[in-house]
Amino acid sequence: MAKNRKDNKKENIENEDLEMTGPSEEVLELSIDEVAEMQEKMLSLQNEALENKDNWLRAQADFVNYKKRKEAQQIMMFEDAATRVIKQFLPSMDDMKRALDNQPNADENSDWIAGIELIYQKFHVILGNEGVVPMDVEGQDFDPKFHEAISQEESPDHKSGQIIEEIQTGYMIGERVLRHALVRVAS
Repeated sequence: MAKNRKDNKKENIENEDLEMTGPSEEVLELSIDEVAEMQEKMLSLQNEALENKDNWLRAQADFVNYKKRKEAQQIMMFEDAATRVIKQFLPSMDDMKRALDNQPNADENSDWIAGIELIYQKFHVILGNEGVVPMDVEGQDFDPKFHEAISQEESPDHKSGQIIEEIQTGYMIGERVLRHALVRVAS
């Protein structure tokens, strides 16, 4: 009886195979022209897919570049606005520095002088918090990107083109010149 079951199972499997590959399936016969036409169409579709992928990659790169450009523009707009406001304070800073450099008798006005020095230091802290730093120019070589020469003088202590004295402090905001330093240059 177990043998009969095995034989029946084997016969059922063979019958299923016959049904799957039986006469109900159509055999497609294609001519050489039809195969060539299908291959041509396949190549055309592959080229179109590659072109679409390339266009998509370009659009994606353009969008990334657009986002970077917009971020840079926003930073520039902020820096320009900050620059306009800060530039208005710089002449007052210069006046305070000149006043501190030419202090009256320290004994009579020491509290007043200390107050002015404190205000001057607070201005520097505020400017520093905004990314504004004064240029350190004395002893450096003249560079028109950062300095504006108001005179050229002979100096035995300096080589030609070297800055002798800073007349007005120059300031930087980030990598940009906020105001050029006014300097005297050795000739």
